[in-house]
Amino acid sequence: MHQVRRGALDGRASDRGMTRMPAVVAQRSILINAWGSMGDVAPFLALGQGLARSGAQVTVLTTANFGPTVISAGLAFESIGSQEACERALADPALWDPQRADALIDALFELTISQLRTSLLQAKRSGPVLFIAGTRGIRAREVLADLGLPILGVYLTPEIFRADHSSCKLGLFPPWFAQAGESDPEAMLMTGFVPVDGQPGNPDTLARLQDFLRQGPAPVTFTFGTAMKQGESLFAAARDACRQLNCRAIFLSRFEEQIPQDLDEDQFLHIDYMPLRILLPLTSALVFHGGVGTCAQALIAGCPQVVVPMAHDQMANADRVVALGVGAAVLGDDRDGPKLAIIMRKAMNDAAILDVCKRYSSVAREADGLRTAIARIESCFAEVANHVVVQGGVVPACGAVSPIK
Repeated sequence: MHQVRRGALDGRASDRGMTRMPAVVAQRSILINAWGSMGDVAPFLALGQGLARSGAQVTVLTTANFGPTVISAGLAFESIGSQEACERALADPALWDPQRADALIDALFELTISQLRTSLLQAKRSGPVLFIAGTRGIRAREVLADLGLPILGVYLTPEIFRADHSSCKLGLFPPWFAQAGESDPEAMLMTGFVPVDGQPGNPDTLARLQDFLRQGPAPVTFTFGTAMKQGESLFAAARDACRQLNCRAIFLSRFEEQIPQDLDEDQFLHIDYMPLRILLPLTSALVFHGGVGTCAQALIAGCPQVVVPMAHDQMANADRVVALGVGAAVLGDDRDGPKLAIIMRKAMNDAAILDVCKRYSSVAREADGLRTAIARIESCFAEVANHVVVQGGVVPACGAVSPIK
């Protein structure tokens, strides 16, 4: 009987000339810190689902309000931060003040650091772990560097991506969105947009939407973000603009108290939620706050955009929409109905804008941003599992080891 010599199955080469068998690799553990509104969190859920399908054990660390969404996506969930603090932030007008918004968000993130540290230490005891830090990746490196764990910054906006001077980062957008040329050394770290499916729409809401769409021309969709609780004046201006243009509109907001009460049901429809992948292809234009997740979905759908920026990355995204030629922006005090109507008319009727939207939609759909991102993260994790981590360094997606800044 053929005998298997000791060492042939346990990863050791006990005899000269024997082939060394690879050691058994522990379960791949990836922790994702998703931070922000639904538009910020949703791409990371899609990324987590893709990584889970490839065999990784994925845990999403985010605020409690996203718990049901994370679990319904089939991912493990850990709540971090204070839900009460998040609710206070949503109700604070400073969240939409460009001079105060960043400080408010930074303060919220600081409240989560202790819980992040505990979760990462616990995961580290079980084997190789990769921490994906979204949005606040730069700050995460500063406060968690002493843990000796690889931290991969994954960003939705070019501005934050550029601010991270480590090579251990990915941008979930195409180079053309960042206006990066082929010679840009960071272009290889840009994956393309990650399509977002979103939660299924409520069947009753979907029936109302379909009935409204059958009654007339394609409407304009208005949304000012899932985190916007101070949008009364914005929806009032939207109502006035649509009346002036005699166009139909869908008001998308989960806060019903923001919606004007004097809407003609033949011209206006308010719904609290519908996946943008369903809604945008059915509408003539999108008027929104400039959130990067919504902007990406509009580009994929080929929908003309009118951006009404307020804070965060929204001004930069408004500039980008104009530079790409896919829409227009409402800047400064141009937020009343008559001024909004002028800008909407241009975005909806300009043949050049419509043509550019179609071309960028085709390009965005051809790229497989999710597959590219997963491949690079898998490569990064392979190096983690093989202990290619040096003291004070991290394993970047492109292979080299870079010091933590």
